[in-house]
Amino acid sequence: MTGTQHVTTTRSRHTRRAVLVFGLTVAAFQTFFMEKEEEEEEKKRHRMVSYARGVRTAALRDLFFSRFGALDSAFFLAMFRCTRYQFEILYHKIGPYLQVLVHHNNELARRNSNRRCLKVEEKICIALRVSGGATSTDAAWGFGCHRTLVKRVFLKFLLAVSKSTIGPICYPTTPEEFKKVANGFAERTTRQNAAIYHACGGAGDGLAARIKPVSLRECSNPLGYINRKGFYSINLQSINDSRLRFLYVNLETQGATHDSTAFFATKFSKQFLDANPDPPKDEHGRAYWLALDDAYGQHNSRIVTPWPGRNLITTAPFKDSFNYHMSGGFRNSAQRTYGILLARFGIFWRPLDFQLHLIPFVIYSLCRLHNFFIDVGKNQDSPNKATGLGYYGSRKNDTPRVTVQDEEEQGGPTGYDDQVYHQWMVSDDLMQAQRARTGGLGGSEKIRESITKNLEMLGICRPANKLGRLRSVLVD
Repeated sequence: MTGTQHVTTTRSRHTRRAVLVFGLTVAAFQTFFMEKEEEEEEKKRHRMVSYARGVRTAALRDLFFSRFGALDSAFFLAMFRCTRYQFEILYHKIGPYLQVLVHHNNELARRNSNRRCLKVEEKICIALRVSGGATSTDAAWGFGCHRTLVKRVFLKFLLAVSKSTIGPICYPTTPEEFKKVANGFAERTTRQNAAIYHACGGAGDGLAARIKPVSLRECSNPLGYINRKGFYSINLQSINDSRLRFLYVNLETQGATHDSTAFFATKFSKQFLDANPDPPKDEHGRAYWLALDDAYGQHNSRIVTPWPGRNLITTAPFKDSFNYHMSGGFRNSAQRTYGILLARFGIFWRPLDFQLHLIPFVIYSLCRLHNFFIDVGKNQDSPNKATGLGYYGSRKNDTPRVTVQDEEEQGGPTGYDDQVYHQWMVSDDLMQAQRARTGGLGGSEKIRESITKNLEMLGICRPANKLGRLRSVLVD
C-alpha cells in the first residue's frame, strides 16, 4: 500500500467515526427532548387530573354541606354523636384554635387554586365522625379528602379541645365542691338512702382501653400492655360524679396492671387518702369517701367497697342490703359513665391506632369532650334560637382570628408533647413495691359498718326480698 492510499484510508476511517458520533449525539438529543416532552405531557395530564379531582372534592364538600342543614335530629345524632345545639356550642368554643393563618404571599395562590382548605365545621365533622367510629377511609370518602389528612385533622381537633376550657376534669378541693358532688348522689337516690349513704365524694372504676400491639421500639416491656383477657390495653382509672362526668382520669399504668395497684400507685390516691390528715367533712362530720368495687379492697377509711362473700341474703341480709343499695345508687354510675363514653365514641370499639405516646392524650381529650356534651345538655332547639350565634355552615368564621389570650396567659399547651396530660408509665419496681404496700393494709371499716348498722336499725333490705327470704331468715 502506498502512502497516498494509507492517508485516504485513515481519513475515511475518521470520517465514518465522526459521522457515527454525530449520529449518536443527535439520537441522544432526540431521546432527551422526547423524554422531556413526555414528562411535560405527563405533568399536564397530572395537573388536569388534579384539577378535576379538586373540583370533584369541592363539589362533594359543597354537596355535603348543602345537605348538612337538612339532616334530621336522629340522623345528625347518629352521625356526629351530638345534637345540633351541642355542635353549635362546640364550634364556637374550639373554632379559634382550628383556624389556619394564611401567609399573605400564599393568600392569592389559595384564592386562585381549585383546592380550598378545610373549613372549621368540616374539621369538626371529620373529627366527630372518626371519634364516633368511622375509619379513616370512610371519613375520607364521605368528606372528599385523603385518608392521611383525616388522622391529622382528628389530632388537631383533640389538640384544640385540650387548649380550650371545655369539659374540665378536676376533682373537688373545697368543702363546697365536695358538698355539691355529695348532694348530686343524694338527689338520685331515695330519701332514706340519702340520709344513710351521705358524704359520697364520687364513684370510681377501671377500664381496659384497647390499643394496637406495642413494639419494642415504643417501650421496653411490650408484654406489660397485655391484660388478663389477652389483648393490648392501657389501664384507665377514673372518678365520676352523679351526672356521669369525669372528675379524675389517670392513664399512667399498663394494661396488665390490676385496678387496685393502678389506683393506689397514682398521686391522686396519695393526696386523697394518705397525705391529708384532716380531710373535708360534711355537716354530719363524716369525711367524704369514694365508692369503689371489691377489686380495690378496703384499704382506707375513705374508700367504701361492698361486703365480701356469697349468699349474703341468707347469712347476712343487711350486708346484702348494703351491697344492693351501694351498687344501685352509687357504684353503678361508674359503669354507666364508661357505657356512655364507649357508646358515644365508637373509636373505642377497635384498638386505638395511634403511637403509644399519643394514646393517653387521645383518651384524655375524649373524656373532656364527654364532659362537655354532658355540661351542654341535649337542647333540641335550632341553633339560632338556642344560642343566637347564627348558622355554623357559613364561612363567616373562616377569616383568621387571634388565638384566645386567656389561654396563653395561663400557659396553655403548644404541641403534642406539652399537653395537660403527659404519659408516664409506672415502672415494674414501683408496681411491686405498691403491691407489697397495699396488700398488707387492713384498712378501717367504720363507714361500711356504720351504714350497715343503720340499715339494720331501719329494717331496709332488698325490695324484692323484703317480704320473702328476709322474713323466713328472721323467723328461723
